[in-house]
Amino acid sequence: VKVHLKLVEEEAMLLSRRIVELEVENRGLRAEMSDLKEKTGGEEDDVLEESLSAKNKDGSLEAGSMMGQCKESEQR
Repeated sequence: VKVHLKLVEEEAMLLSRRIVELEVENRGLRAEMSDLKEKTGGEEDDVLEESLSAKNKDGSLEAGSMMGQCKESEQR
């Protein structure tokens, strides 16, 4: 039971760190979105959506990589 608790605590710590990373990324994306809206005057939503889609794809790749690292460390 103690070993299981230790593993759960480690996983919670990793997830907590990931939450902080995602919050920072979210703030950056919101700031970029705001800048893009100002540049386009809010008229060209397609350009904004394409830019955000590209960022989300990059972010999801990063998230997948991070999840792999978390799983590797859990297995050790």
